[in-house]
Amino acid sequence: MKERMSLRIHHWIIFLGLFIPFVLPAQNYRAIHGSSQAGGLGAANNPSSILHVPFSWDITLFSVQEAHTTNAFYLADYSLLSHRDSVSIFGRNETSKRFVFANQDIHLLNGRIRLNAHQAIAFGINLRSYIQAKTSKFTFNDTATEMRQYMNINRDNIPLSGEMTGMAWAEIFGTYAQTILDKEWAILNAGITVSVTRGLAGAYLRTGNIGFTATATNPAKYILNDATLEYGYSANIDDADAAEKGSKRPAFTRRTLSSIALNVGIEYIVPVEKSGDESNGYHYDLKIGLSVLDLGFNNYRYSNNSRSFVLDGGNLADTVLESRFDNINSLEDINDTLSGLSSSANVLTGYFRVFQPARVVLNVDKNIQDNFFVNGEITIPLTPLLGNSHHAVRDMNLIAITPRVETRTWGAYLPFTINARGQAWIGGAAKAGPVLLGLHNWANVFAKNKMQEGGFYLALTLKPGKKHNQSTRYKPPKISKDHRRQLECPKL
Repeated sequence: MKERMSLRIHHWIIFLGLFIPFVLPAQNYRAIHGSSQAGGLGAANNPSSILHVPFSWDITLFSVQEAHTTNAFYLADYSLLSHRDSVSIFGRNETSKRFVFANQDIHLLNGRIRLNAHQAIAFGINLRSYIQAKTSKFTFNDTATEMRQYMNINRDNIPLSGEMTGMAWAEIFGTYAQTILDKEWAILNAGITVSVTRGLAGAYLRTGNIGFTATATNPAKYILNDATLEYGYSANIDDADAAEKGSKRPAFTRRTLSSIALNVGIEYIVPVEKSGDESNGYHYDLKIGLSVLDLGFNNYRYSNNSRSFVLDGGNLADTVLESRFDNINSLEDINDTLSGLSSSANVLTGYFRVFQPARVVLNVDKNIQDNFFVNGEITIPLTPLLGNSHHAVRDMNLIAITPRVETRTWGAYLPFTINARGQAWIGGAAKAGPVLLGLHNWANVFAKNKMQEGGFYLALTLKPGKKHNQSTRYKPPKISKDHRRQLECPKL
């Protein structure tokens, strides 16, 4: 019989409230990517997009976005329309590679100002976090409760390996965009974002070359041949529960480090002049954006509990391994136990860095008719170019197609996405005045076993009223008083 783990729903909500801001993972307000109505929120996807916007300023008071997916487990018989007092979580009984991907961001007081028809700036504060984990192929069965049983069902899957990387950071950013080319037939804008970041938490784990052999006894026993294990996390996590006396800052931030990150982008626009249209000068037939995002990394100090181990087996039978880990109550206990089992154990000191999810984004936005648009986007990750010797997180986005009907004050969006793990989602979003609300995956609402795949976004953005906004890109030239007198009709 399957073993079930049930959590009371209010405990689950508390858990998510603590987990999301510091552990989950980016800028994935999918519905408005490529839209001129995105205003300052568009800077996260392409810095140059803040310029071709039909209102002179906007302020995002608050926004939050969260996306996650995993094939390691699923939430059974639970959806947004089907609530229960408890949540049942099951591991998947199958042989496969497992993964967990998640990203999150919070925007606080993000603003955008159009300085003139050819220049704009944006600025604000963001909190962001990413986590990813993946394993080699292995077999999971919830009826297996002993290490010997797990080794038995994974004899054909060795060597086993796995890795996890996660980080959270705060950033203060400034964006500048300027028109490079402005013709009747084309507009070319370019933009850059510079962010000063502060690493709030970072961690990684790497394990590999896990191999074992069966003895000739009946029943067979299993002997660990070799394995490597390394894990590190930031020192300020140890400080979270221990405030330092006389400190003017919270202990959690005292041992954090700063860094710099960059976003760059260009946007090519084929304009369409529409007589009498309120967005005169900002209406377009086609918009093509190309951006390179999150070029940077965050630095972290190693915690004193960070370690690397080499286990070369010998006489490490399955029963010995299991008995050694029976009474583990803390990370210090784990370190002591692994040190006693290892031929090599090292304390990791100094600093480590985790690279941000650098990527190239190509976005094409096509006006079909009036207020109906179709947006297409492709995301190409750059972090794989770093190789396995560096720690990095990766964005989940891959391909997206988003039809939308949108005006200044309202909008309806239907994004179709294929993420980096090949999962296809159909999402949805709506805009009403200052509020944008969206879901990454409608299956979270209707299906009863898809809550582990999806997420949401919510934004509250203020814009100027029509009477106080200059929406045209083309202003009549200023005329001096002397010139005006010359143009006036003579009095008879």
